[in-house]
Amino acid sequence: AHRLIGTADVFLTNCHNSVLDALGMNWERLRKINPRLVFAHGTGYGHTGPEAEKPGYDQVCYWTRSGLVSTFFPVEGHLGPLGCGTGDHPTGVTLFSAVLLGLMKRDRTGIGSYVTTSLLAAGAWANACAIQARLVGAEFHGKRPREQTMNFGQLYYRTRDDRLVKLSIVEQDRDWKRFCLALGRDDLIDDERFRTTPERIANMPEFVALLDAEFARRDFEDWSERFTHHEIPYSLVSNLDDIANDEQLEAIGMFRDLDHPEYGRLRTVDSPVFVEGEDKAQPQPAPALGEHTGELLRELGLDASEIADLADQGVISGRL
Repeated sequence: AHRLIGTADVFLTNCHNSVLDALGMNWERLRKINPRLVFAHGTGYGHTGPEAEKPGYDQVCYWTRSGLVSTFFPVEGHLGPLGCGTGDHPTGVTLFSAVLLGLMKRDRTGIGSYVTTSLLAAGAWANACAIQARLVGAEFHGKRPREQTMNFGQLYYRTRDDRLVKLSIVEQDRDWKRFCLALGRDDLIDDERFRTTPERIANMPEFVALLDAEFARRDFEDWSERFTHHEIPYSLVSNLDDIANDEQLEAIGMFRDLDHPEYGRLRTVDSPVFVEGEDKAQPQPAPALGEHTGELLRELGLDASEIADLADQGVISGRL
């Protein structure tokens, strides 16, 4: 491993400090072997502090401990499982950014760096608007039942064809007339019960019931056309079948084809980064466990007997 480190640009690990110490692979050891190394350390709760050795995954570190879950936990019942990797991916991009900064520093100074982030830190950053408000003294009230919301334009509504629509109306009074026109209820524009935000709040149970009835009168595609025409921010609550056939995701290049040696032609999710004038690398199948072990060791200069000895000791496995 130390021979590999000697020629490496970046060392990436998610092991706890105690594990790295036991393996002789911590930053202090590796920087002596390769002073130009960028040591990238991804953790659950951080590389220091009383919980640095605590085990955790994105479900608990990123989503739950950061307070993100509490912002959308329903008044009734419990949340189902959160999406697989939905905290890992943004945290990985954050660590990638740290690696790039480390490489930029090395290009300017010739010296490597220890760079790190954690699921907890990335989750707190994602929840920074609410956390910052609390840090400067804001007080947050408990969650309200749906019919007591302060903003009808942030609720979900069920359509006639049993789809859910999420509205995102931030400026209620500014968008009120356009919303009423999209709803097909221009009679509500000057209705004394609902025409201003304070009046809507005072009569919110009645208003939400009215909206539920209106949304149930039309299919989602009809609502989509109406909201698009009147420039009302909205979205279908997409399921995975919707996403796999999403024309907009296709248009922005988020799905790519790849040829898999075992499964043939497949589609995969591409990275979300695009650079003008540059072609993105063609996605490749993930390597099998140990697929490149022998190839990499030979690149390091190990001969067949050395590789066989490592395999006999149980140090390596895979294609040799």
